[in-house]
Amino acid sequence: MLKVIQNKSILDLDIKDNSIVIVNNSIYKYKEKYISKDILVTNKLSFMEKYSNKKLASNNIKFILMSNAFLNVKDNLLMYKDIDDILFTNKLLLTYDFYKENEVKNNDKYHDLKLIFDEYEKLIHENMFCLEYDLYELDIDKIDHDYIYFENINDLNNYDISLINRLKEKKEVVVFANTINNYSLINKLNKIDNIIYERIDNEDINNLFDISKKDLFSNIKIIACNDLYEEVKYILLDIKKKVN
Repeated sequence: MLKVIQNKSILDLDIKDNSIVIVNNSIYKYKEKYISKDILVTNKLSFMEKYSNKKLASNNIKFILMSNAFLNVKDNLLMYKDIDDILFTNKLLLTYDFYKENEVKNNDKYHDLKLIFDEYEKLIHENMFCLEYDLYELDIDKIDHDYIYFENINDLNNYDISLINRLKEKKEVVVFANTINNYSLINKLNKIDNIIYERIDNEDINNLFDISKKDLFSNIKIIACNDLYEEVKYILLDIKKKVN
């Protein structure tokens, strides 16, 4: 079962023992409140590590293996084959999350990124490490708590949605979601099946989950950027033009 509670904090409610509280900010105020109860307070990454039995690659390992991956496929690249700057590895690491969580336009850059990142993932696994995205395959049967709470959710990626859908089949899951004016999050929540919504008494968010009644793209210009670098470059030029 899954319940979504809009625009409230878990700190405002009493929750059941035998629970896991997953937070995306400082955990200390939550631990202080639940210190006398059978409640595990953690963040999403630690939660997934605990029940995955996989060894997460450190930042140093990621840098080394991303650099090796780039060198291994360099001769087959179309746009990036002449780059010799070691700092390019940092750009690749920053772009990797964007690549995994979004649909990237198919062009020469996508061709290169796919070659590099496929080789990167291969090296990670050959060296008996894993990446954050591998942790989403955690073994739910090993979770020894009946209730799972996600606190203060402002965004979800497709991996999060898949994980929540799996969790709710065997656990009682409650998501505390900040949905006010957050149409992207609302749209993603709508991808989760069999939700019970609990809304606070606020006229501004009535029918908030009825996407069909929202003009989400009014006065919005959509720009297709291939990676974070191009996105930042576009914004920079746009700001410069408006300032001038």
